[in-house]
Amino acid sequence: MNIYLLVKLSNVYVSFIYLSLIIISTIIYIKKKDRCSAFVLLLSSILFLNDYRTYIFDYNLKLKYIFNIVNNISITVLLVRFIYFLNYSKNKVYREEIECRDEKIKEQKEAMKENDTLIGQIFEYSPIGKAVISISGEWLKVNTALCNITGYTREELLNITFQSLTHPEEVQEDIILVEKLLNREIEYYEIEKRYIRKNGSIINVLLNAFIIWDEKDDTPKYFVVQIQDIDKRVNLEEANKKIIEELKKVSEDKDDFVNTVSHELRTPLTNMKMAVSMLNLYKTKDTPVVVTKYLSILEQECYKEIEIINDLLDMQRLSSDYIEKEQQELINISELIESISISFKDRAIEQDIKLKLNIQPDIKLKVNVNYFNRVINELINNACKYTESTGIIVVELSENHKEILIEVKNTGVLTTSEIENIFKKFYRLPNTSRQVSGTGLGIPLVEKLVSTFSGNFSVYCEDDLIIFKISISKIIE
Repeated sequence: MNIYLLVKLSNVYVSFIYLSLIIISTIIYIKKKDRCSAFVLLLSSILFLNDYRTYIFDYNLKLKYIFNIVNNISITVLLVRFIYFLNYSKNKVYREEIECRDEKIKEQKEAMKENDTLIGQIFEYSPIGKAVISISGEWLKVNTALCNITGYTREELLNITFQSLTHPEEVQEDIILVEKLLNREIEYYEIEKRYIRKNGSIINVLLNAFIIWDEKDDTPKYFVVQIQDIDKRVNLEEANKKIIEELKKVSEDKDDFVNTVSHELRTPLTNMKMAVSMLNLYKTKDTPVVVTKYLSILEQECYKEIEIINDLLDMQRLSSDYIEKEQQELINISELIESISISFKDRAIEQDIKLKLNIQPDIKLKVNVNYFNRVINELINNACKYTESTGIIVVELSENHKEILIEVKNTGVLTTSEIENIFKKFYRLPNTSRQVSGTGLGIPLVEKLVSTFSGNFSVYCEDDLIIFKISISKIIE
């Protein structure tokens, strides 16, 4: 009997534990607002209490079995409800994913709508005319800039074709380019053409066109064109062409004038120089000093005038950017430079300038003799002009396996600004203690002439010397 009572008590203990778990679960379901599950659990707890009450106090066994059956059904319902709850939780995850995806789709649609609005605004308010044209040639969509260019309203443009705006002389060219686009011979085309505005005036435009193709069946959907007003630019170019033609005519007339004047002046000056030379031959010890003085002045002035005429001809060559490159011959430039340098010896002595020669012998070069002679004369003459008394002039010639070097050095210093400007036509060096004659064309002419025999001409200062350097690359024949 004691054992039987002990078993009953243990069952009661276990039952109360089970009942406590059921009550806790019921509370959880109530908080989650799952009333169905809470009701099933509550019913199950009542049945369990009744079941164990009959078991403990020996109620009718039939009634006990009935309660057990109801209890089992309740437990079964509870299990089914629990399984449903698990499925519901899983479905809830899926629903959240679907809601998240729907939210992203909504955001994408809003972004696309915003993007379409932006593209529409760019299209409408672009300063360049933009349009969408059907394959048959009708305007489908145009912006305000295109209306301003053509003079038509938006509604008027949508009721005409783009060929009706094109100048009749250029319609055929348009058709050919459109056919090339449709045949995919070209991806796009750009052309300058003339449009006829609503008021009948002609306007020059730059048109760029391409095709949008259907991705499904690869057929052309419509043309997209950009039309820019270039009327001012074209008119300006035409005006510039007329000005250039007029300037070219003026330049030709100037060249003819310079040639004529130079020829007409050179002839009498040459005769005068020859006459002075003849008179000098007749000079004797008895010739008055005054006559000798005036003959010397006349000879010097003839030389100056001839030099000015030569400068005028040189200016003509520089202005036309034309220097002949023919009549080149292989010469011994060592002998030529030495000969030219010696011709300045008397002038150097007269100006109290020391003239030094450092010439490597037997150096040969294929050049135009007249041009080369003019270059060396000009450089030494320039050095004599700008070298002060007791100064020094050095003429050097050397060669290595790569190039031939010619340097004319004279005492003096040039500023950076003077070195930059010395190659400009008509520039004269300001820093000199005496009056120096000339037109400022010598150095620019030297630079031009040196280029005819593939040489480089440069100017720099070093150790209180102004150095004019010519470097000529050797050509292996």
